Amino acid sequence: MRWPLTLGIFLQWLILLPVSRAMLNGFTTVVEAGKMNCFYENIDGNKSLEIEYQVVEGGGELDIIFQVVAPSGDVLVSDVKKTDEVHTVQAAESGVYAFCFDNTFSTLAEKVVFADLGLENDDIDSWLTMLQGDTGLEEKELQVQSIRNTLDNIKVLLEKAQHYQSYLTKKNFKSQFLVARSGRRVFWWSLIQSVALIGVAICQVLIVKNFFGTDSSGQKI
Repeated sequence: MRWPLTLGIFLQWLILLPVSRAMLNGFTTVVEAGKMNCFYENIDGNKSLEIEYQVVEGGGELDIIFQVVAPSGDVLVSDVKKTDEVHTVQAAESGVYAFCFDNTFSTLAEKVVFADLGLENDDIDSWLTMLQGDTGLEEKELQVQSIRNTLDNIKVLLEKAQHYQSYLTKKNFKSQFLVARSGRRVFWWSLIQSVALIGVAICQVLIVKNFFGTDSSGQKI
């Protein structure tokens, strides 16, 4: 990685790290034209993380440059001018990971980006831990494991449903934005066409009136 990018990421990390926890619940950020926004998350090693982003609003093309940078400086993900994408990354090392949205290629249009970071959760429910630690219930180990597997399956299905619902919501928001922008363009284009049509009609009337008007002697041509 180039030194200017590394230095910029480090300086932004010092400022923005306290608010980086918002990534775990999803957030929306405005990336101004010619700017790059980076967000940071302290992640333990050997964890699987899923990062999803979507450009939901902005002038011009709805695209952005996206990068995931490991604590060592290695670029794990590098998307160039994409509208939306989902990545699953294996965090091989512990430390602060940087998630950067780059809009430096745009000189006028800012971009509104929604992002969501999901971390693999390996926490064990406290009541299951208590059951496993009870020496009087050792014979129920298989039942406890079955309950654990069932709850894990339910959790996975609920997360998939939540993810799909979030995806549909963002798609709907993006579609509404495109429809509104297209409506404005159609209105202004129709207005210009109407003005042009009226202007042409007036010009034709003036030309015909002038052609069949009177000459200098006061007689019809």
